[in-house]
Amino acid sequence: MHLEIDYYCLHFRFFGTGPATHYFYRYLAAAVKPTDKNSNVIKLTIERLFFAPSFLLLFFYSIPLLEGKGLTAAHDNFKVGYLPSLKANWKFWSFLQYINLKYVPQQYQTLFTNVIALFWNIYLSTKQS
Repeated sequence: MHLEIDYYCLHFRFFGTGPATHYFYRYLAAAVKPTDKNSNVIKLTIERLFFAPSFLLLFFYSIPLLEGKGLTAAHDNFKVGYLPSLKANWKFWSFLQYINLKYVPQQYQTLFTNVIALFWNIYLSTKQS
């Protein structure tokens, strides 16, 4: 069995995902106060409707560009993979993000998502063409 490593995806995850999620969770903690009755639902809604779709868009455009394939290939990649991946994202991540936002202390939320993201990245790599 030969495992091929996608270094562009690895760089995207290391330099993009980690810092982005770290600062996003800090923003959520500051923007939505825990005293709000539905603070976890509000945070989840913001994450699911704004952060997840925009981050997937960035992923599907940036990887082909980092590989030097050009804007046309990036757009084709987006057209083919974005909607199926967004639907899968909402199915896979919604419950996990609810647990993350409700039960995981803010300083560990990025770690929680990064551990689970190992499996999500396997899925995304199959959609990245």
